[in-house]
Amino acid sequence: DGCAKHKRVELVEPILETMEANGVGPSNFTLGILLKIYGRQRDLDKAFEAFKTLPRKGRFTPNTQVWSVLLGTCISAQSPDQALKVFRDMQAAGVMADSRGCTSLVQCLVRLDRFHEAIDVVDAVYGLQNKRSHNQNSSIDQECLESLLTSLAQAGLLEEQGAPLLQRLRAAKVSVSGRLMATALRTEVTKKESASAKPDDAKKGRVHPWEAKNKTVGFGK
Repeated sequence: DGCAKHKRVELVEPILETMEANGVGPSNFTLGILLKIYGRQRDLDKAFEAFKTLPRKGRFTPNTQVWSVLLGTCISAQSPDQALKVFRDMQAAGVMADSRGCTSLVQCLVRLDRFHEAIDVVDAVYGLQNKRSHNQNSSIDQECLESLLTSLAQAGLLEEQGAPLLQRLRAAKVSVSGRLMATALRTEVTKKESASAKPDDAKKGRVHPWEAKNKTVGFGK
């Protein structure tokens, strides 16, 4: 743990070798520390290698905390594809990331305009598509959901994707804040107002025939 706190990456390998020589096997705690170190270095190759090899050496199964650290490492390294793969691997392993990890992943995808994948993550976290029971330890921050809905509205996708998502959340009895509902309503109203607004002919510079005739004959001069 001291290596992680003091950023002494060069000490990691010697310490692991000393542990092995003394018959001390790695654990979830060990793996979590290594992932944090490699995450700060943005070294995904070493992070995934450690995640693959240490559980075999120590004969343990990565726990939720370790999975979440690996997910956060991918997000910090700005590797959304790797992060999505880790998230899906977690689902396959019957593990769900903590609320911080889930929120960070959705935020990352929204920033990149990868809305469909962001919605897939929300659906997975709350079990909206497969009717899976919601793990109370995993959720997505309300502000993050607001940002997703607002971005969908700006992209013209609120009616097609945002509204159905909100309906699924409410049907699953997921706590939805009044502000989140207001965000959806406000963006929908704005969209309808923009669609119904038509330019006034007079504002488009159209000249009335009577005015054109008077200008032609020099009326009033």
